[in-house]
Amino acid sequence: MLNLVKPESFAAAAATAIKLAASANTGSASTAAALPMPMFKGMSMTTPPPPPMAMPSPIVGGTYSCARCGNSYARPHSLNRHIRFECGVEPKFECPVCHKKSKHKHNLVLHMRTHQHR
Repeated sequence: MLNLVKPESFAAAAATAIKLAASANTGSASTAAALPMPMFKGMSMTTPPPPPMAMPSPIVGGTYSCARCGNSYARPHSLNRHIRFECGVEPKFECPVCHKKSKHKHNLVLHMRTHQHR
C-alpha cells in the first residue's frame, strides 16, 4: 500500500505526484484513478470542490419608505437624507453667479465648475 503524506505547499504536491506517477508500473486509467493528486493542504483531485459562495440578491424595492411621497430606500440613512434635503424641502444652496439652486451642496460644487474659464 502507498503511504500518502499531505504536502505543505503546491510545489511539494507536484513533486509527490510526479514521484507517485513514476513509481506506478503502468499508465493505465485504473492506476491513475487510484492515485489521488494532492492540490492544496487537505484537498485532492478525488474530493469534490467546495460549493461556490452564494451571491446576495439585489434588493428590489426598499424597506424604508417616505411617508410624504412614497419613495423607498434600502437603508435608513438614505431615507433620512431624502427627508432632510429632498422631500418637500426648498433648495438651500444657490450659485452666486447664475443663482441656480440645488438641494445638495455637492451638486452645486459640480455646477460651479461650469463657470470656470479654461
